[in-house]
Amino acid sequence: YRLTGASARWKENEAMATPCVAFFTLAEVCDRWGMKPLQIGACAVEGQLILSVVLAGQFAELGAWEEIRENDWQRMPEEQRQLTGVFDLFRRDAWAIIKDGSRFVADMDAGPGRYISLRPSEEGGVTVTADDLLLRRTEVERFEAENGMGALPEPLL
Repeated sequence: YRLTGASARWKENEAMATPCVAFFTLAEVCDRWGMKPLQIGACAVEGQLILSVVLAGQFAELGAWEEIRENDWQRMPEEQRQLTGVFDLFRRDAWAIIKDGSRFVADMDAGPGRYISLRPSEEGGVTVTADDLLLRRTEVERFEAENGMGALPEPLL
């Protein structure tokens, strides 16, 4: 097994030791699974995979959706703060980023009944490129387990 720089490489279906990381880049996952980015995008748009992005010091409004009348939903803000960490994309955004190379993203997927609206400027949002796309380690492990792709190697100590 051989580590190249800070990231591990995969060689002919043989898992190489990787340090314990929280996420992998789209390119790393494509190499790992022998898939093209559009194939990963197809899995994402079908809801089989969740793609994410790192935000660092990103201003955002967080809150909940509330039904004020039948089929009339409104955002109910709860807080505004700076976000730093890994955040999930909506399927539509993940697909568009892979297909077109980049996309202006104004909202992150906060789960059912919740929202995260990005507010860095008057436009509200950020441009995300295909190079920014990530898959959380837990998402990679889940997908591999569900598809019989084997387990990750133990992290280096």
